[in-house]
Amino acid sequence: MIEKLRLKFIIVSMVSIFLVLFTILFFGNLYLYKNINFRNDKILDILTENGGNFPKREERFEKREAKPMNDEFKNNNLASKLFGINFELNEESRFETRFFSVAFNYDGEIINTNTGFVASISQEDAIDLAGNIYKYKKIQGYKNGYRYRV
Repeated sequence: MIEKLRLKFIIVSMVSIFLVLFTILFFGNLYLYKNINFRNDKILDILTENGGNFPKREERFEKREAKPMNDEFKNNNLASKLFGINFELNEESRFETRFFSVAFNYDGEIINTNTGFVASISQEDAIDLAGNIYKYKKIQGYKNGYRYRV
């Protein structure tokens, strides 16, 4: 009797722990996935606005002044900065981001290719990848591990 009760307790405990861990990991990964997509989309917005390149430093990047910690708590900005909810560009963004761009005209012909900010893909690979994306006429998504926007 005690042995059966002990076995049931162990099974219930293990299932409970599994469910709690699964829930934490599921929602944590979901949050990270959404955050990564949000940041990638913001970078793609900037690249799209500027013809496939980052803007010049003085146009977009601003020097940020250090604020005392109390101001951070008063404005409730600390949590958003800790969890990456807000997205800001800084002077290092152009060096932290690996990207390439391929520009098409209205007839579908390639007019410009820029692979200067990524070492893992050649110009020919970029043209092939962009051609495949152009055929499917999707506006944005993932292809071969790269986030794209048309």
